[in-house]
Amino acid sequence: MDLKSFEKKVAVSTRAICREIFLSRSNSIRIKKEKVAVRNLEKIFKATLKLANKKGFHAMSLRDLCAESDISMGGLYAYIKNKEELLTLIQD
Repeated sequence: MDLKSFEKKVAVSTRAICREIFLSRSNSIRIKKEKVAVRNLEKIFKATLKLANKKGFHAMSLRDLCAESDISMGGLYAYIKNKEELLTLIQD
């Protein structure tokens, strides 16, 4: 199932999901401006799903994710500690 199909099925937007993640994990996300954080979380999740569909989640590197999302490595670490934490966020 792709992201657009998922959004239609659960009747919620990627932005709403990312906002909920930001609010529930604001203690571990270093970016405190909600608008900026939610926008970047959207980029991260969309890039993750694109790369995971193309090459597989485990084959995807954080460098791949940075290139696809147009977020620096340091910027990415403001949201997640590692790929395992990213997987947990997606699964939650």
